[in-house]
Amino acid sequence: MIKDKYETAVRTAANFLNVFLNKCGSKSEEIDYRPLFENFVQDLLTTVNKPEWPAAELLLSLLGKLLVSCCRFVTFSMVFDTVCLYVPPVRFRKFRG
Repeated sequence: MIKDKYETAVRTAANFLNVFLNKCGSKSEEIDYRPLFENFVQDLLTTVNKPEWPAAELLLSLLGKLLVSCCRFVTFSMVFDTVCLYVPPVRFRKFRG
């Protein structure tokens, strides 16, 4: 029963991230979601080691898997433009330990 609920939570989180990334990469949207994505990732990185936010680690893990799978279907430059230019690598280095 707990395993089923966990798997449902993982599927829901993966679906959320997938829709969010699709909106970030869509040229037809009126709103630019990339700054919102940057803030979202920054918040996840800030809270990943805090016990009050246990889902941050799961979301970052799923996001990493989703980005790797995106690299199979789109050019590297598209993923780089969407993620790396909007989330400076300095922020990631801060959290490496």
